[in-house]
Amino acid sequence: MTRDDYKLLGSVVKTRGISGEVVIRSRIPVKGMNKDLKSLMVKIDGLLVPFCIISLHFLNDSEIIVVFRDIDSIKKAEILKNKDV
Repeated sequence: MTRDDYKLLGSVVKTRGISGEVVIRSRIPVKGMNKDLKSLMVKIDGLLVPFCIISLHFLNDSEIIVVFRDIDSIKKAEILKNKDV
């Protein structure tokens, strides 16, 4: 797959809680989005880095709370803040 095969969902806007949860604000409505996603790509330093999803919860039509594997603290979650997904 090439970078052109991916679509921009939105970006990580903030952390939530103390266990590394992040809030993703979507640029598109998430109402019909698949809840069974296994991973998301996060753009870090110009590269698309895959992150496995442990859980995903819809806050509203444009925000999602995501828990990624290996992101288990606020400190680790802060690294993802303001990154494109």
